[in-house]
Amino acid sequence: MYTKEFTRDFSIIMEEVWFYALSEGLWDKLRVEAPEGWPNIFFIKNGVIEVWTDNSYIQKIMQAIYGRQGDIGFFSGLFKEYEELNLVLNDPTTADRKYFETLWDAVSIFSIFWYGIQEERINPELKKAFVALRDKDTIYDTCDKITRARIRKRYPDLGKELTTVLLAEFYNGLPKTKVLKDRLESFVLVPGFCEKVMKLEDFAGANKITLEKFDKPEDGVLRGIVAQPGNAVGKAIIIRRKDEINKMGKGDIMVSPMTTPDVFSAMAKASAVVTDEGGMLSHAAIICRELKIPCIIGTKVASEIYKDGDILEVDAENGTVRRI
Repeated sequence: MYTKEFTRDFSIIMEEVWFYALSEGLWDKLRVEAPEGWPNIFFIKNGVIEVWTDNSYIQKIMQAIYGRQGDIGFFSGLFKEYEELNLVLNDPTTADRKYFETLWDAVSIFSIFWYGIQEERINPELKKAFVALRDKDTIYDTCDKITRARIRKRYPDLGKELTTVLLAEFYNGLPKTKVLKDRLESFVLVPGFCEKVMKLEDFAGANKITLEKFDKPEDGVLRGIVAQPGNAVGKAIIIRRKDEINKMGKGDIMVSPMTTPDVFSAMAKASAVVTDEGGMLSHAAIICRELKIPCIIGTKVASEIYKDGDILEVDAENGTVRRI
């Protein structure tokens, strides 16, 4: 079964890199044979990317990381290598091909740190080192900006559709602009298997894949996890993309699949924040606690069932949201 793990406003190249890291790169780093299967299915919907994950595959990753935890020298070497790779990534003189090869390598290491945190049996000191790096690291946000800038430099006439350019197209030439724009609405990507404008449900049906379903609440009350207590009533503003933050007004309720540092200015205006995803250490949870903004995370479907202008009542004492 594939579960929607993330929704991200990233370029699709960043997700190609993530797929490579999980299917090949991290296994090479761990010196363990990679299992069969796809770690992820990527689906572009309304201009943002849903990352659907096979949790059984992720369990194999965490088991492999756990199996290497006794080799402290191995992980020390990974930390050092990761630091060196980031120097290359942040060097504006790095050529395009070298940049993307380095990015694939760096994300392969980062994914070990990422899933090492989630493996409960990992040595506490090692996990502490993973967490410390994660909390200060911005490889995805930073490298997505760099990737977009490199695409824009090579293809200056592109608009929002630049986020749908695949790595092979970056090197070898683009399809027609309409093809790229069509991808913004409904595009399935499994690197090496499927690159097609279609509905995710149709892809799943054709390939006998089960997708976890999230049903709308029958009583009209949406429930989630309280990240910061409080109450608010206000106008809903749906923020799916970084370029939508200017829609937010003071006192509006921000509803988003997730949040990243790029939407901080919108969060600072909000009377409450509601997200589809996230845990107590997610960006939304941390920032809302710092700003003392009522916040409910992990609702699964808030950004799907509400629309701009809906008047919402957020009860972040009891973890509920409802339209009034």
